[in-house]
Amino acid sequence: MNDFQERLYIIFTGIFIASLVACNLIFQKFFTWNFLGITFELSVGIIAYPVTFIVTDLISELYGKRRANQVVLAGFFASIFTTLLVMVAINATTVGWSPIDSETFNRVFGLTGPAFFASMVAYLTAQLIDVRIFHFWKRLTKGKYLWLRNNASTMFSQLVDTSVILIILCSFKGPFMIEFNSLSIENLELIKSTLNSDSEYSHILDKLPEEIELEKISRENPLRLAHKFSSKDKANNLFSKLSIEESSVIQVSVLDWKDFYSLLWMGWLFKVIVALIDTPIIYFLLWVLKDKIRPTSYLEEE
Repeated sequence: MNDFQERLYIIFTGIFIASLVACNLIFQKFFTWNFLGITFELSVGIIAYPVTFIVTDLISELYGKRRANQVVLAGFFASIFTTLLVMVAINATTVGWSPIDSETFNRVFGLTGPAFFASMVAYLTAQLIDVRIFHFWKRLTKGKYLWLRNNASTMFSQLVDTSVILIILCSFKGPFMIEFNSLSIENLELIKSTLNSDSEYSHILDKLPEEIELEKISRENPLRLAHKFSSKDKANNLFSKLSIEESSVIQVSVLDWKDFYSLLWMGWLFKVIVALIDTPIIYFLLWVLKDKIRPTSYLEEE
């Protein structure tokens, strides 16, 4: 293997690890995207994650199965190290003049633990499946039909990845919220005045129900304040100020089970679209590199 091949392999590895680590850090923000009349509501982490599958397919094609598996393991250990650094940062004492306070920092990065666990289980399962299916089709077609092995491996492995990560995040207990099983007009006014007195919670005001909607609130259909607390103590602090009966502090899942199927469908469909888009990209890159790197033959994979 010449110097150019080694340098390109290092670049691919860097892109792979950067994309994987970014997914675990930015996943808590959600965005909307309209494509051909379909509206997607997805975590921004999903934007970077398909890049990892493009890279593993390229490495599999150019360098073989062993090198692809090496990158997968490198990404795993890089994610472990990043998570440890985030945990240290969360537990570090915040100085008074810090532009970002502990509450804000913890809200953004505080779920890195559960996100990391879910991501790593899904990641290792899906990536190893992706590499295996890619080389299965490569051997079966005797090195032909790159589009088939690229899309077949990515579509199936992405379904596995999306399912596993959603199951874990829906099962994992995360932040705390204040829940009401009943709410009167007087209670609603108390909540508004209490939230108005603290700028930290002012964003909740726009999401409070109208007076006409109060009668719909019940034990079967409770109202939760649209704010997730990183600790029970912080939730209890606001809860004690309200002193409203038929209310409680509860710990909720990182993701709600009622959103499971919609997130699964949207997440997998988005990744399938990306997989279809990345096929010509892979063909183009292989064409550009054809005089510099000889793709690994399916016979070398035996």
